Amino acid sequence: MSIATKRGDGGQTGLVGGIRVSKAHPRVECYGTIDELISQMGFARSICQDAEVRERVERIQRELYKVGSAIATPPESKKAPPEITPAMVDALDAEVHRIEAEPGVLGDWSLPGGTPDAPIHLLSLDTDAHAPEGHPDWIGETIVRSAVGMQRVVIDATTAAGHLAKQIMRVATCVLVPIVPDLSSVVSLTTVDNFFRQQTSADGRPVAPFYLLNQFDSSLPLHLDVREVLRQQLGDRLLPTVVRRSPAVSEALAEGMTVVDYAPNSPVTEDYLNIAAWLRNVSAPAAASFRGSRWSER
Repeated sequence: MSIATKRGDGGQTGLVGGIRVSKAHPRVECYGTIDELISQMGFARSICQDAEVRERVERIQRELYKVGSAIATPPESKKAPPEITPAMVDALDAEVHRIEAEPGVLGDWSLPGGTPDAPIHLLSLDTDAHAPEGHPDWIGETIVRSAVGMQRVVIDATTAAGHLAKQIMRVATCVLVPIVPDLSSVVSLTTVDNFFRQQTSADGRPVAPFYLLNQFDSSLPLHLDVREVLRQQLGDRLLPTVVRRSPAVSEALAEGMTVVDYAPNSPVTEDYLNIAAWLRNVSAPAAASFRGSRWSER
């Protein structure tokens, strides 16, 4: 049977049972999206080095095929759709909860990258997490396990977690500190900078962090004054870009979305993309054999 049948030239396609519908029909859109998900999971499985994870992903792929087939089977079809059982949903929920319960890893907000060297992976670490017994290098192990296929890893941790920060800086080549444009940031800058300079980075040198103004509002004279003072103190270690104050950020978080997905044309989205571009420039990608294209934002 040839795939070039010309039966779809009129803008229609066939559902299960031979029923003809528009190619813009919601069922076609839905099972097409599931097909794309299955393909992405297939790529992820091809680069995964964990046999157990590969097996789990393959099982989910096969169940998604059943879901797609069920969606492609309208009620008027003479052929019964595959059965989608509550047990399948429960098993997937259990898998999600198992992953969420892994020590130290809280969450991951992902956004596709736009260039061949774009892959960046965000790892958010619990500030109360400590090394499991018998695993003193658990941060390094977590990075290796979580970032297969990524060319860059961004580790998100508060400076209040000093024990975490010190371990992270042993594997980090670049540190970025977000600060709000107020007087307390100016006053505490020396203390923060000294804390980092007492640490040693992955390349064996004292850490010289970069700084990023967060929740910046150019209409406020105080914000403009603080930026000027920080420029004089930090020079090129103060990023030329800022993250502008925007209600879209909190609205996106409330919806469980990244701001880039929630408000793709907003100024604050442009800010996050500028940060990603800066990171690509200052941090060389990992080995060329790594594949994928992700950037993450929290």
